[in-house]
Amino acid sequence: FTTKGILQAAVQGELWRLKDSNGKPPGFIGILPQNAVTFIDNHDTGSTQRLWPFPSDKVMLGYAYILTHP
Repeated sequence: FTTKGILQAAVQGELWRLKDSNGKPPGFIGILPQNAVTFIDNHDTGSTQRLWPFPSDKVMLGYAYILTHP
């Protein structure tokens, strides 16, 4: 969920969130990318629950990010 939250804030203009203090991607993809499972929305956030949906006009940006990182 860390990556989703940070990415969601980044596509809204907070681009500084895209790397941590060590210059790595934030969240689990910066720690153990081989074990990370990334997502834009899932059944708990936006697809069916609509509790924390990714901005609909930024979905392709979100996918571009997660598909080009470990």
